Amino acid sequence: MNKLPNTFGGCLLGVLVMLGGTTVSPPVQAAIGALDRVPAATLLLPYFEVDLADANGPQTRFTVVNASANPALAHATLWTDTGVPTFALDLYVGGRGSVEVDLRQLFAGVVPQTSPGAFAAGPDSTPHVAFPSCPLAASALYAGMPAPARFSNAQIAHLRAAHTGLASAAFGNMCSAAPHGDGIARGYVTIDVVNSCTSNFPSDSGYFISGGTGKASNRNVLFGQYTTLERGDRVTAASPLVSIEASNTDPITSVAGSYTFYAAFVGASAADNREPLGTHWQARYIDVGFFDPGSQFVIWRDPGFPHAPFVCGSLPTDFPRQQAEIVAFDESENPSVLDSGNVYPNPQPPPTSPAPWMTQRVDAVVMSPFASGFMFFNLNTAPPGTVASTTGQMQSYVGVRQRLNGTFGAELPATYLYGPQDNMSMIIGY
Repeated sequence: MNKLPNTFGGCLLGVLVMLGGTTVSPPVQAAIGALDRVPAATLLLPYFEVDLADANGPQTRFTVVNASANPALAHATLWTDTGVPTFALDLYVGGRGSVEVDLRQLFAGVVPQTSPGAFAAGPDSTPHVAFPSCPLAASALYAGMPAPARFSNAQIAHLRAAHTGLASAAFGNMCSAAPHGDGIARGYVTIDVVNSCTSNFPSDSGYFISGGTGKASNRNVLFGQYTTLERGDRVTAASPLVSIEASNTDPITSVAGSYTFYAAFVGASAADNREPLGTHWQARYIDVGFFDPGSQFVIWRDPGFPHAPFVCGSLPTDFPRQQAEIVAFDESENPSVLDSGNVYPNPQPPPTSPAPWMTQRVDAVVMSPFASGFMFFNLNTAPPGTVASTTGQMQSYVGVRQRLNGTFGAELPATYLYGPQDNMSMIIGY
């Protein structure tokens, strides 16, 4: 392989080839156990940031689209970067319709209004219908549908504290996020198709019943995208929400003991019927020429078991999360192994934990001594007490964000190499 020229033209050509290869790929058929962009029963926004103090700081918004002509009810759950659910919101999405949620506005107390009477049905969709159990009021941790136009001051204080590592009164003055100390709310979002409005979280008992007959439905009808905007750097990056399909007939998602997406919350019973994400990933990174500040990786990791608020000043025992192996390759395939050895915790510095939380973005330079190349991730670790103790697998998701301040921004999923359903005996190192 030739070295990447450290010139504008060479870098731009690489970007065009990379992006072009993504956009001209032929459409794939929906398949359980594959990371394909199709309508799904669950969507994952793997990482969000909302700067609560600086209007020019990072902010995130996402759009949920209903691919069906019939209305759908989407249940969005916000989770902290330590995997604690903090807030749930029901979104009514008409047939062929879409709903946008601006998390900056949500953290300011502005609630999207999405009731069946909020807008008219389009010519290609069926008439709007009411879903059962949709209340008019909202609790401290839940917004009913139709929701109030604004949260209470107590609700706003809870959201802000819970996602910035501060004590929340709604959590008994305990903490639920890593203490980064910069005033930026962090976390991730799951969006499930549901049968009725609910204040439950996906981690609550009874939320999932096999066949989609619990609170959650198995209708594969949702897709969408999310956008990160940083006005101060004049850059924005958009990426598709991660599609997670449901099936109660495929053995990958229907047999007890299988590692499904929500296995950590259903005791690996496969009651959620959701396909798992991958365990091994590879992605391109570029940190030369006009790519400044360089590539960043968005890394989401499976909680492994239900997490609860904790005493401020401490952290749950499974943090910081380690990795089995991260290997950086340069343009001539020379490797640099950050960590190796599938043990927990991994004792080898530096650093032992470039991705210590359930969700984060990490600069490529933290993990690679090279200016550009490819990064290999084996995030299949087994912290004590996680679902890996019964399944032997820990799913994850990796995206790569390319940035050029004021000119260019893009975020693409990393290449999915292996997942829990694959033959892991075929994997030998990197």
